[in-house]
Amino acid sequence: MTKTINAYKLRTNLGEFLNEVYYKGDEIIIERRGKPLVKIVKIKLEEIRMNNNKMIPQKDRLLKLAGALSSKRAEEMERVIYNGRKTSARFLNL
Repeated sequence: MTKTINAYKLRTNLGEFLNEVYYKGDEIIIERRGKPLVKIVKIKLEEIRMNNNKMIPQKDRLLKLAGALSSKRAEEMERVIYNGRKTSARFLNL
């Protein structure tokens, strides 16, 4: 469902609207002076993965500079951390 609200209403009820977007999958269009400015939508897991893949070259360079871990080991650690956060979020009902 798509809702249209004004910026003031968003400011005063931000938590409520974030929950609607996250849990219900609603989309919210924010208006200022009757003109649409932005749309709030739930981010998809594929988009998060795509953004993380763009960061891999930077991560590799940092790892080489630090000399701490191989890329494979760093990716494994990243996956463990991500899965742990995902599990914690489910536990906390986030």
